[in-house]
Amino acid sequence: MISIKVILIGDSGVGKTCLIQQYTSKEFTEEHITTIAAGDKSFKEVKVGEKTLKLEIWDTVGQEKFKSVNKIYMNQAKIALIVYDMTDQNSFNNLKNWYQELKDKNDSVEIIGVIANKSDLYEDKVIDKEEGENYAKSINALFFETSAMDYESVAAVFEGLAKKYVEKKDKEDRKREEDEQKKIKLEPSKHKEEKEKDQNYEKGASIRRSNIF
Repeated sequence: MISIKVILIGDSGVGKTCLIQQYTSKEFTEEHITTIAAGDKSFKEVKVGEKTLKLEIWDTVGQEKFKSVNKIYMNQAKIALIVYDMTDQNSFNNLKNWYQELKDKNDSVEIIGVIANKSDLYEDKVIDKEEGENYAKSINALFFETSAMDYESVAAVFEGLAKKYVEKKDKEDRKREEDEQKKIKLEPSKHKEEKEKDQNYEKGASIRRSNIF
């Protein structure tokens, strides 16, 4: 089983905790409860092809004043979800700040998702889907629209990012194997060149000795 650390970041109130609760427990509460301590974590196993992944999902504090705490919990995360509320312009505007926080405080993240949450309030949205997609593309991230009330849409986020992670690692493994095979094939040729070089040197040395005597 492969264990992967996943973090959710974004402004307070965008629904990070609700997304985690829905995915891990299929529960949803409409009452907003501010996360007051960074680093609450939950676990969920997901199957990707023949691989079983154990997602270690970390919730983080959204308020600006707690950002300095989040470095501890961003550390060693492989997958990051940057969440905004599609009915809140400020939460979308702050995506660039959260992305910068991520880049400054984490050098291990490999897969990023930009999550437009609260699609159940679609009529109240102030950020178009195209805006979210364009921002995600600008930072080489995947884009998802979701609602913490809908398990299927939430599962699609976590499992889609997990699948992308596995695909990336598989590609890296194949590349490493190909490089090793190339190296193995080159070794006999390299050995032959070195042997011929040694033989030519000995032959030249023998001729020089003959000329001397």
